[in-house]
Amino acid sequence: PRRYASAMGDAGLRLRPGAQHVVHVKQHDVKGRILVASKDFAEGEMLMWERPLLEVQPEASEQCQVILEMEGSWDCSYRYPGLFYWAALQSLSLSEEDQSLALQLHRPHRPKAEPGEDVRAVLEALGMEGLEAMMEDLLQIWIFNSLRSDDKL
Repeated sequence: PRRYASAMGDAGLRLRPGAQHVVHVKQHDVKGRILVASKDFAEGEMLMWERPLLEVQPEASEQCQVILEMEGSWDCSYRYPGLFYWAALQSLSLSEEDQSLALQLHRPHRPKAEPGEDVRAVLEALGMEGLEAMMEDLLQIWIFNSLRSDDKL
């Protein structure tokens, strides 16, 4: 099956030998943490790799199907593709350590954004009320820190 989101990074980041002297992490006002190189690299040259905190793809579970079926329905207009809501929901099951790492990732709304009506509708449909603030935070983290498996780098 095609993977739409393959996950939030920053767990186990490894630079290739020698890259740590020419690649530096900087804070960008809009994009969050970015890598800045002080030299040119050849196309396709590997600079780093990292283990994703969580990989997500659609599945046949009832919860996933509820979320994906709500996408585009008249009573729940999603701000983002449905898989991002599924990814945020799956993030609630991360270990405490990995969830702490995830919550350190970039999102433009700090302090936390007010949960959207779409987040409230999803959690209500799943009988999971009370997690709206955390779900909104994780949704924003996924939006700004994930790659699709078919994304061009």
